[in-house]
Amino acid sequence: MRSSFSASLNRSYANGAMNSNIINFRITNTYVVKKKHNLNLSMMALNRAAVSTLQTTNSSKSFSEFTTTLGYNYNF
Repeated sequence: MRSSFSASLNRSYANGAMNSNIINFRITNTYVVKKKHNLNLSMMALNRAAVSTLQTTNSSKSFSEFTTTLGYNYNF
C-alpha cells in the first residue's frame, strides 16, 4: 500500500488587495493486488473564501467542495 498527502494555500490579489484564499487538501491511497491489479482511492477537500466586496460577481463567491475518486487499473 502506498499513501500520500498534500495541502496547498493559494491567495489571489487584485489592485494590491487580497481577492480570495483557496485551501486544498488531498489524500491518496493505492493498493497493489498480485502485481497487476491496482486499486486507488483519492479524497480531496477544497475551500474557497472570497473577500467581501460591494460588487460580488459569480466568480468571486465562496464555496466548498469534497470529491472522492475510486479507481481500478490492470497492467498487462
